[in-house]
Amino acid sequence: MTIVFYAYNTAASDPKQRGELLLSIGDTLEDVRDDLIWEGEGRELNLSDEWYDWMYASKQYDEEYFIEDPRGIPVEIREATTELLRKLAAKVWGVHPNHVAMCEVESLKIVSAPTLVATAHHLGMGIKELAEALDVRRDTMRTWVTARRDTPPWLRDELDKLITEQNKAVEWVSSRYSGEGAVRPGYPNQDDTWEDWMYVFNGYLGTTHIPARPIGWVKRVMQRVTVEKGIVL
Repeated sequence: MTIVFYAYNTAASDPKQRGELLLSIGDTLEDVRDDLIWEGEGRELNLSDEWYDWMYASKQYDEEYFIEDPRGIPVEIREATTELLRKLAAKVWGVHPNHVAMCEVESLKIVSAPTLVATAHHLGMGIKELAEALDVRRDTMRTWVTARRDTPPWLRDELDKLITEQNKAVEWVSSRYSGEGAVRPGYPNQDDTWEDWMYVFNGYLGTTHIPARPIGWVKRVMQRVTVEKGIVL
C-alpha cells in the first residue's frame, strides 16, 4: 500500500489550476515527510521559521528539547504523525490543513475524466448512479467528469472494486445457466420484468454484503453474460 497526502490547489491565482491535485506519497509517513520537506525547500520556504512560529503559537515548543538536524528541520517535524504531516503539507501547498486528506492506495494511477466516464458506461451506470455507489456528492462527480477538478488518488482502487464486484456477478449468473444443475434460460421465468431480475440480483448481492445496484447495472451484467459467456438469456 502507498500512503498519499493530497489536496486541491485552491490557492492558485490561475483559475485553471485551482482544481489541480497536489500530492505527496511514500511507503511510510517518514517518506511522505521527507518528500514534503524537499518540496518545501524547492518552493524556497523556510520551514524551520514557519514551524517555529506554529509550535510557539500552539504552545508545543520546548526550548530544552528543541534540536535541529543538519538542514535546520525541527525535531518535531522528524516525528512523523498524520496530524503533523497534514499541517506540514498545508504550509508547503498554501492551503488550509482541513483541506489536506490522507489515504492508502493499491494503485496510484490517477483516473482521467474520459476513463471515469468510460468506467461508468462499462458498469452500466449513469454518473448519478456512480456517484451514489462511490458515496460522493453529485456536484463533486460532475467536476471530475468535466475535468474541472482532478480525481482523487483513491478513486482507481474504488473503481476496481466495483468492476471486480460486477465480474463476480457475471460469473454467478453464468454458473446458473451452464454446467451441471444449470437452470433453464428465462429464470425466474421468461415473462419476468427487469424489476423481477432486480429482486433476484439484490438477493444475491445481499448474501455478499454488497449494496443493491441500479437496473442499468443489472442489465449490463446480463449483457456481459450473453456476450462474454455465449449464454442466450
